[in-house]
Amino acid sequence: MKNKDIKILLVDDDIDILEIVGFNLEAEGYQIVKASNGKEAAQVAKKEHPNLIILDVMMPEMDGFDFARTIRQLDKDIPILFITAKDGFEDKKLSYAIGVDDYMV
Repeated sequence: MKNKDIKILLVDDDIDILEIVGFNLEAEGYQIVKASNGKEAAQVAKKEHPNLIILDVMMPEMDGFDFARTIRQLDKDIPILFITAKDGFEDKKLSYAIGVDDYMV
């Protein structure tokens, strides 16, 4: 699969993070769709069917944990990567228990 065929859903309530990460991924040829919270991201994911989801944990309306649970009910195979400032062991443990594929601090 070529980069141009890969759609990535970026989810973060920090617009600067969305823009910086999105810009760099688009520069590599990936298709990017964005959402600013978990609730919006769930709607975007259902519509866009991304190949990868990169998201923050701490967001308004629906946090990353709840979003990951929602996505796992819909799609067991889509890779999910948390990029977050939360570095606690319990947060990482919960993430992997939910089915998140990787956790980057």
